[in-house]
Amino acid sequence: FFVILGVLEQCFRTRRKNMAGQKKTQVAEPTIKDFSIVYSVLSAEERDFLDKNHTVLKYRKNQIIYQEGEIPTGLLCLGAGKVKVFTEGIGGRDQIVRLAKAPDFIGYRALFAEGPHIASAVVIEPCVIFHISKDVIYQLLLRNNRLCMNIIKSFASELGFTRFRTVTLTQKHIRGRLAE
Repeated sequence: FFVILGVLEQCFRTRRKNMAGQKKTQVAEPTIKDFSIVYSVLSAEERDFLDKNHTVLKYRKNQIIYQEGEIPTGLLCLGAGKVKVFTEGIGGRDQIVRLAKAPDFIGYRALFAEGPHIASAVVIEPCVIFHISKDVIYQLLLRNNRLCMNIIKSFASELGFTRFRTVTLTQKHIRGRLAE
């Protein structure tokens, strides 16, 4: 027994040394400038305004971004990572509404409907989120028609996918739904 423990301990020491010698490749952290749906259509003045008036939020796996019933404070732009948007279904089970991956928006329905969130969002892969306050995004939207069109296109694309998914899941047999 002690011989096996000694061998295992030696293996772990060797592995730690090998891992310590490896260089970690750093991936550049995204910035608001990388979120082209918004940033690419802004004038120099608007870019400067956005650069000064957004917040970078970092989340770890399983952290809650927002919960059902909360009032949104701004537009959430997913710059890196993956998020699960869900609502509590029958019997307290989570019903996945949507899976979002960067670059994408989350929590926008409640913001533009001026109401509470009707679902919750949780991190499934570490995230970087750019929070643009309600006042700031409204100012930019009022000034920039191309920004409005980019955001409308993004929302319309998501709406089309949601409709397709709903029809598919309601009309397929159980095997097809499970495969989906």
